[in-house]
Amino acid sequence: MFIFHDFFLETYSKSALSTLFFVSNLYFWSTGEEYAAFSSLYHPLLHTWSLAVEEQFYLIFPFVLFFGNKLFKKKLIYLILFSFVVSLIGSQVTVSFMRHLIFILYRQGIGK
Repeated sequence: MFIFHDFFLETYSKSALSTLFFVSNLYFWSTGEEYAAFSSLYHPLLHTWSLAVEEQFYLIFPFVLFFGNKLFKKKLIYLILFSFVVSLIGSQVTVSFMRHLIFILYRQGIGK
């Protein structure tokens, strides 16, 4: 049986709710918690951020394909390629200029 302090119970409840609705990546980003930080030991659901990203992809991408097919018919491949290029550029900009938005082990030299 676990007995949480009020603060830990509150943060655990918020992280559990965000995990339930597949937005834990947004929740942990808003808290400023780093994945490899010592304080992450007090967030037992921190690992669910990657599952949230995966679920968001699985929930959003089929709608993009469906409505893209309805709106663009024969140009769907161009929509997919455009999305790929925008995603690639966005990830490079994030890695280059906004390191605080990504969970990497920057202090240990990974990703330099």
